[in-house]
Amino acid sequence: MGISITTNSKERTITLFDSGVGMTREEIISNLGTIAKSGSGEFKTALEDADDSLDGTSGDGIIG
Repeated sequence: MGISITTNSKERTITLFDSGVGMTREEIISNLGTIAKSGSGEFKTALEDADDSLDGTSGDGIIG
């Protein structure tokens, strides 16, 4: 596993290559161009949709 960053000043590009664990095609489409994502919105929605929402908590106090 590794990450390499290369630049091409003539073409004014930066290329990032990550040989890590990988993503599915859907994950790549969903996350390409995302700099940071906490996932707290999806977590809160999942809590609200769950039958047993962790002792009745609504997720209103989630920070992220």
